[in-house]
Amino acid sequence: MIDGRDVDVIRFCEMAKLDIDKADAQVMLGCTLAACRVNAVDKAKAWSKGVAKSKPLFEQAIKTCMANKVVL
Repeated sequence: MIDGRDVDVIRFCEMAKLDIDKADAQVMLGCTLAACRVNAVDKAKAWSKGVAKSKPLFEQAIKTCMANKVVL
């Protein structure tokens, strides 16, 4: 992701209407991290459910979001 473009990432994630159960975990990670960076807690928590199926990606999401004071 490009710095400062988190709002655009969130917008595209919303436009795509991603199915949390079927979407690729890396796609969901991008959406989750963007939401964490702009403190969109509800969106980050919702999208993190799609990341949870991959333990390494979920751990990365937790670390990054905690750095932004967002608890998943």
